[in-house]
Amino acid sequence: MQIEIDPKRLDIFSTPVIITELPDCETLNRELESVIYAKKKSEDEGVARSNIMGWHSRYDMLTWGGEAAQTILDLAIAVCERYCVIPHGDKDVPFAWKAEMWANVSSYGSANHFHMHGHSLWSAVYYVVDGYEGGDGEGLGGHLQLRDPRYPTPYMHASRARLIDPDNKPLTTGHHSIVPKPGLMVAFPGWLSHAVDTFLGTGDRISIAVNLDLLRSMSVDKARRSKSR
Repeated sequence: MQIEIDPKRLDIFSTPVIITELPDCETLNRELESVIYAKKKSEDEGVARSNIMGWHSRYDMLTWGGEAAQTILDLAIAVCERYCVIPHGDKDVPFAWKAEMWANVSSYGSANHFHMHGHSLWSAVYYVVDGYEGGDGEGLGGHLQLRDPRYPTPYMHASRARLIDPDNKPLTTGHHSIVPKPGLMVAFPGWLSHAVDTFLGTGDRISIAVNLDLLRSMSVDKARRSKSR
């Protein structure tokens, strides 16, 4: 028996990854490069976190990065606020952010293990210098790797099978790769596992990372207290 069907697709539980390119960023990037190198020189060891080789500053760049660092924070907040809301009844509750920021300088052979920023709602990375020195960024590594949060569960059941995406193509497996370029910011939920593959460029790749979390809203707190009475 032939069955006629007209199925409708519903995509749920999506993971937002926000891509932004800052125009006319050359002057800003030169300022950031200068202040980051100055800090690296005065604080040569840095800290060891997810980084393999490379220099990772402490999380206090907002105290030494000046106006240039504040500009990057403002960009991250503008991006993330557009995709975040606290609903309360028929109105959205205003909120503020608490932030931390640090710099990374990666030379040949540097990488970052897969990790998460579980204490933040949003994480963002901004690229100051890609370090490719005009070379092929696709082939020189240092790419941001975003891991599928469902991985590896689907592949435990049928490792060769692929679900079909909204463009009628097989879903990618395991992770999504983003090639750095100056002026590019990538924002994603802090719980999303991410890494950086081995960088093979001849220059230094310089990036800035931002974590954003919500400050408790007085409006929400007052509403909760009044409801509990």
